[in-house]
Amino acid sequence: MIGGLVWISYTNSLFDLIGAGLVFGVGFGSIQPSLQAWTISLVAPNHRGSGIAALLLATDLGIGLGSMLLGVIAAWTSYAMMYRLSALSMVLFLGVYGYYLTKQKAHTLTTLH
Repeated sequence: MIGGLVWISYTNSLFDLIGAGLVFGVGFGSIQPSLQAWTISLVAPNHRGSGIAALLLATDLGIGLGSMLLGVIAAWTSYAMMYRLSALSMVLFLGVYGYYLTKQKAHTLTTLH
């Protein structure tokens, strides 16, 4: 997704737009089921419906509120900068996810000893 967002920020042809869209689509198509599986693994079996509902609610809110925020950013700067800042938000997400994995691994190691 990061690659697609950066690519689209430099797009100046239909070919680039289609390529960036394909790269972004593959990223989104990979991350959505991964987030769903991660959510399911974090909640108790009897709360899976609520967990998935919370994920979908957060996704919808993120799309809605993010669209409004990115519209303001595009109006103040440019569409290219908007896409680059969107890519940066994905980098931040990766950082948060990496931090979570590190904490989870540390917790697992301490409970094994």
